[in-house]
Amino acid sequence: MKKFNVATLILGIVMSFFASAQSITKDKDLEAYQAQSAEQKQNELWKYVLDTSYKVNSLHQHLESLKPSLHKLVEDPNYLKITFTHTSDEMPEGRIRLIHANGSVAQVKLIRTEESKYTGLFQTGAQGIVRLSLAVPPILVATGKVPFLPGMGLKLLIDGKESVNLMTMNGLDGQKSHNFFAADFTNDLPEPTVTEANKKMFEAFKQAVNELMPGSSPTYLTLAPWSRVKSDGSVVDAPVTPHALVLVPTAEAQNAYENACAACLDFRDRLATLVPETTLYDIYTKETKESKAELWGKLVLTTGFKASAYGDNQLFFRHHLE
Repeated sequence: MKKFNVATLILGIVMSFFASAQSITKDKDLEAYQAQSAEQKQNELWKYVLDTSYKVNSLHQHLESLKPSLHKLVEDPNYLKITFTHTSDEMPEGRIRLIHANGSVAQVKLIRTEESKYTGLFQTGAQGIVRLSLAVPPILVATGKVPFLPGMGLKLLIDGKESVNLMTMNGLDGQKSHNFFAADFTNDLPEPTVTEANKKMFEAFKQAVNELMPGSSPTYLTLAPWSRVKSDGSVVDAPVTPHALVLVPTAEAQNAYENACAACLDFRDRLATLVPETTLYDIYTKETKESKAELWGKLVLTTGFKASAYGDNQLFFRHHLE
């Protein structure tokens, strides 16, 4: 296993930050950006991803999580609140992504394949941007020192309005398999195993969530914004919302990831081999926490995956509480 010089890591972090110093608010004001069509916004975000893509075989230089002096921020409820309240598709200026810092981005389409009683995007589907990431640096996962903790940020773009976002994982304890598509994802996570190492962070998340919305759980994110608006921006008068989604990885995605490259240690190298029109997940809805999951649709790639400075440092996925 290659050893990484601290000075090299710091240089890589600084270089990747400046490389990603493009933004929607530098090209136009935020109101003008939001007024665009979903396709225009998707293309604009994708351009920034492509313009700052990491070079092949250089992913080890972009380990954005290695910032020990900043880790205390994930124990600060006021810092964490921004995750739930910020409405732009980009991070607030000066904010650093401390968890899930290393990821790959692709364009996707959300497609309804079944009849649905749920409203808004559950009727129309949408186009968007997906970011697949690990909660901890890939190099640490490769050494076996930390568990494989995959997660997905999904940004659905709406004509003339703010995006609708969702964060999903299979849990907060990690999984044994290193196949990114080994387990189902959901917005309704089981309670994590609390340890001395993560106790302060979980308590901070609980405090942040309860100060914003008393009684809410930090392991559940609502789907209400999905049901309130259609992809063309029209508002739903009487929204109907499921309690949860279950994203079941397809055999197509599992096999493509597993067979990508025998020597790949970084999950982003494997993701880069997936091709457009790959169905990543079959999507199921649950009316209540205890309900049986019912097939709703699917999430399909429309481009390949790209690891980039913009995707790691600036692209933002709001965690919706209401």
